[in-house]
Order: sequence, then structure tokens, then C-alpha cells
Amino acid sequence: MRIVLVLLLVARTASAGPDKKCFAGTETHDGKSEAVVVTRELDPAAHEIREHTWRQLDPDREIATTLHVAADGKTFTVERGPMTATGTLEGEPWKWTGYHEEAISPIAKMIADGKLKGDTITVTSTIDMHGTTLHAQVEAKTFDCAELARRRAALDDTAKDAVHACFEGTEKTMLAETRHVVLEQVFEPKRIQLRISMPSRENRFVFAIDGSAITVTNGKSWSGHGQLTGKPGAWTGYRYDAKLDKLDLNVEGTLGGKHESEKLTAHAKRAFVGTIEADAFDCKDIAVRRAALDSAAP
Repeated sequence: MRIVLVLLLVARTASAGPDKKCFAGTETHDGKSEAVVVTRELDPAAHEIREHTWRQLDPDREIATTLHVAADGKTFTVERGPMTATGTLEGEPWKWTGYHEEAISPIAKMIADGKLKGDTITVTSTIDMHGTTLHAQVEAKTFDCAELARRRAALDDTAKDAVHACFEGTEKTMLAETRHVVLEQVFEPKRIQLRISMPSRENRFVFAIDGSAITVTNGKSWSGHGQLTGKPGAWTGYRYDAKLDKLDLNVEGTLGGKHESEKLTAHAKRAFVGTIEADAFDCKDIAVRRAALDSAAP
């Protein structure tokens, strides 16, 4: 589960109009890092901090977040998927030097702390899900926003001749939640990327191919090993095993075709099962379908 982090910008002066800044750096999850680009817009008149984030593991996915700042400039609230986070701000209003944020839901608790020193922002966070704790840290520096398009393009290293297959359907999670998802399978000679988009976020899994063997990583907290079925250039399925803290994961799914199915089984004291069922569509429509996920989010 991706940990959503807030990067709080320290404004030099509190102006009447919005003040936009751009940042680039890395987000590290339990020792594994990915590049991140963030734009931040401070709007004192609206009492808002508006954030747009792009990550290396899902470079086409723009995550938009709005922090609602209290009139006294000392606290804020923000919606983070199913969680409503509350936070306190350090320093003078609109010249903050840091913050503390907490979000709690029936399935998880997230705590994040941010600090600014010079042109560098550092954010550390933890998320606890039923006794499994994930750690993350962001370090980012400002850059000229005129370079934003170039910085965003540099996040994606997908080959230009990669083959794409797209699907839309339903995921039933291990916690018995049901959500609408859009999937993209990206095929390269030595790599397959599986991108699963859902309201407000995306998970990306990378299969490194050696013959028919695969090493699978989510780029953050775990990796696994397994096998592909089919032939090079025409793979039809996959199966792999991984370990996440105290959970043993078994995952199997299909590749290509008119329908995508995946089954994830997590073994702890008992087995938890999650599934995905999705039908194919023309990938030229994927941006529209991903945007529709966010517009339908509560």
C-alpha cells in the first residue's frame, strides 16, 4: 500500500495570490527508492495548500491533494483516500518550518512529520496495517517550475516500442472491500510492468524476466519470485510467491487477451484472498478512464 506523504512548502512571504513551487527528489520505502516530482501551490486567500505529485513507479498518474488550513494557520485537514488526516503546523502562518500529521482508519494508522532546511524538504512517515509497519522517507529540493515537463518525462523509463494491454473492472481486496480499477500491462523484452490504478492512487509491479523465470517487486517493501506461462512476446500468465513482513503471498494472474484475472492469497493465521476481474479496452482511452476513477472517488 502506497504511503501518501505531505510535503509542506515554507513560503518566504504570505502573499495575497497563490505561490507555486516545484520539488524533485526521492521517496524511500524500507530501503528501496523511487524518484518523485511535486508541485506545491500555497493560497492564503483560499486557506489551501494544493499539491500535485508524480512518482517513478506510476509516472503517468497525477495525484492531486488539497490541504485545508485553519484560519489561524496552525492546523489543517486533508482527505487521504478512505482516511481523513489532521495535522498541526510549526512556525508562523504561511512561513511554516514543519508539520505533524496523523490519519486513522479501521485498517490503518499513518503518522508523518515534515521539516524544511534551506531548499530541502524531508518527510518521514510510518503506516501500520494490522501489525505490519511500513516506513518511508522523502527528500526533495526545489527546481525552476519551467523544467516541470522535462522532470516529469524523466520519471518514466518505459521503452517507446513497448506493447500495452489495458483492462477495466473490479478488485475485491483481502479485507472484503470492493473497488473499481483500471489496469495496464506493459510488455518489454526483459520486463513486464503491471499498473493497477484505483481512486486516488496506483500500484505498480515490475516483473524482471530471465527466460520464463521472473523476479517481481513493488519497488518498495518486498520482492518475489515465480514463473511466466506462454512464450516470449506472447506471455499468457504469471505466478509468484513473496513475503511481506509476517505474510506469505501467493499471486497468480493472466496476461494479454480479452479478460484479466488475478488472485492474491495471503497466509497468516488464516488465508486472506483478493481478486481482480477486468475486461480489455483500447489503451488510447486509458487517461480518460483513470481520470474517471478519481472523479468518482468519495
